[in-house]
Amino acid sequence: MNLGGIRKTARANNLMLVYLLIVVAFFVILAIRYLVQTVDWSGLFSLQPFYDPRTFNARAVATATSFAAMTYIGFDV
Repeated sequence: MNLGGIRKTARANNLMLVYLLIVVAFFVILAIRYLVQTVDWSGLFSLQPFYDPRTFNARAVATATSFAAMTYIGFDV
């Protein structure tokens, strides 16, 4: 694409953007359709995938958070 010039590169980028937006929109539509068909409209507005009191473990969250922070901080030395 670099040999074709900046206009062709910009046009190709715009085409890829449009294609990816169509794919994302198609995925979102199918995901909403699946949720509505399986668990009704309440599935769209549920916080259970993010926080379920029956399976939540604060110790595991704290461990994972400290591990992620130390992993990224360790590379700054």
